Amino acid sequence: MDLARWVGDGTRYAGRAHAFRPPPAGAGRGGGEGAHGRRGTRRRAPEPIVPGGAGVKYPFRWIALVAAAGAAVLGVVLALNVGSDPRADAEVSALLGKPAPEWRVTLLDGTEVSSESLVGKTVLVNFWNSWCIPCREELPVLQQWYARHADDPDVVLVGIPRDDTVGAIRRAAREDEMGWAARQDADAEAATLAFGTRGQPETYAIGPDGVIVGSLYGPVTMKVLDQMVARAQGVG
Repeated sequence: MDLARWVGDGTRYAGRAHAFRPPPAGAGRGGGEGAHGRRGTRRRAPEPIVPGGAGVKYPFRWIALVAAAGAAVLGVVLALNVGSDPRADAEVSALLGKPAPEWRVTLLDGTEVSSESLVGKTVLVNFWNSWCIPCREELPVLQQWYARHADDPDVVLVGIPRDDTVGAIRRAAREDEMGWAARQDADAEAATLAFGTRGQPETYAIGPDGVIVGSLYGPVTMKVLDQMVARAQGVG
């Protein structure tokens, strides 16, 4: 809006050449004065108001305050619904104590394994990604555990990629000698969904009867893996 085109009586003029129109005869005091007692003096445009009559002199500041208040309320709502420790909340899997879902994957060496083919064995299913930093942190533990149980036919470790590329999985498995790693393919994606994984790394222990007896969301330790196996075999 061009404020120069407005005068105190609210009349709008077509151009700048007629910035002021003489007021009607007798208007104001002394007959020749304007609305404020001085000829040609314009009224100040009224400021926008908010409830209560206070002028909004700094609209952007009000917007920022409202946005900050909204963010604070949202933070409280999320805290009440998620909990103070999301990692601790996520460690409790809804599958614990229930039969493991059906799944099948193909290891990088071509071996096909599935929930059906592994019945009667203790199985550790580890979901991971090559770019996952916590997965890299737990890798030495998995390597040691895998080497220790390499000659035990009753205990199996299967590493299923959650969301990676075929090339990245092959390269990581080859460089780190991950003989337990499965291919990144449609079967791996289906297994990820079947277990309802929430992130990586995430590990499940399945007993010989096919029931999930342990789960961990986060990097594993040797102690945790041994406890999972003992529980699955009924000795822990």
